[in-house]
Amino acid sequence: IGRDGIGDWLSTLKNKPLVGKIKMRYDGTYDFTSHNMSVIKKIDDGGNEYQEVVFDTNAFGTFFDVSIEVINDLEYIVASCEIWKRFSKACEIIINRIQEGTLNTSWEIAVEKSKQGIVDGLMTKIIESGRFLGHCLLSKEVSPAYDSSGLFEIASTDYDVEFAEALSHDILSQG
Repeated sequence: IGRDGIGDWLSTLKNKPLVGKIKMRYDGTYDFTSHNMSVIKKIDDGGNEYQEVVFDTNAFGTFFDVSIEVINDLEYIVASCEIWKRFSKACEIIINRIQEGTLNTSWEIAVEKSKQGIVDGLMTKIIESGRFLGHCLLSKEVSPAYDSSGLFEIASTDYDVEFAEALSHDILSQG
């Protein structure tokens, strides 16, 4: 994500969902999967065919605050999210994965403008403008696009002590 211009669309994350798809693994445990994105063909009212991106995930919470913060001399997008406690299996997986240090996540962004550029010696697609569609909880087997992608701060109006302690541990271990 390009630093220039992100301030113009950073706020599009507000009121967007924290998403994931829960699946039973081969060993009988549960984990998240990935974005589960696919492209489907549709026809509009005029008979014109077009493509639409769909995600096979569920919402487990919503973002209510987003900013750019400096952590260890690097800028990060930091967002606060309320996770809905009624999704107890998702909360359980989140707590366990945070305690294991294996909870990675990934942005879902509708890219409006991008360019190619060199980042850390590699040719990279740099997003100049877009809008956030959500943020996805990933399986242990799915690596995020960026090593630093993870949950830094989650807030809930009705969370339990174990969940809060797990999140505090995760936030402190990021530093």
